[in-house]
Amino acid sequence: MLLTGVVEYNFCGWLVGRIGGPDQVALYGPLIALTVMQLGFVMMVSTPTWPAVADALARGDREWAHRASRKLYLYGCCFALASATGMILVGPWGFRIWLGEEFAGVGRGVLGAYAFYFVAHVWRHLNHMLMIGTGQVARLARVQFVETPLLAVAAALALWSGGMGAMLIAMGATIFLVTGWMLPIHVWKRLRSETV
Repeated sequence: MLLTGVVEYNFCGWLVGRIGGPDQVALYGPLIALTVMQLGFVMMVSTPTWPAVADALARGDREWAHRASRKLYLYGCCFALASATGMILVGPWGFRIWLGEEFAGVGRGVLGAYAFYFVAHVWRHLNHMLMIGTGQVARLARVQFVETPLLAVAAALALWSGGMGAMLIAMGATIFLVTGWMLPIHVWKRLRSETV
């Protein structure tokens, strides 16, 4: 999971600087800061949930583990969608207040692309926590070793051809197309299986 952070935060930030220029880096930095800050709220719920799911599975209480997993998905997704909605609706005003008049021109298109990426990022995080909680760390690592280079290539191509908004959409789409559907299947299979 550390590798994904290095690629999405550092490598993509470097790409934005090389291809997009200083003004784009000045915008990408606060977007990544928002991601880290907002994900902290999700982690307040997800961090204690995965050990609790692991404990419930070890005790054979699959029903509790299943309910806790569903609640984690619900709470995390509601937060991500509320955040995305807020970003699109009040983001231009909020950026002006937070970062000053230099950022008054941040359009809803870029903020919408960021919101899409953020929802995908939270969805992947929730699945990471539940993969760990269901004892599937090795499988998670293998899947991430596939997703991470694909995301790096998609981000670079999208940034080069369409700018930062396109890059954020490509990053979110890559997450949804790789881990976004694959990891929940593995989580639900483990929660429903008879052996852990």
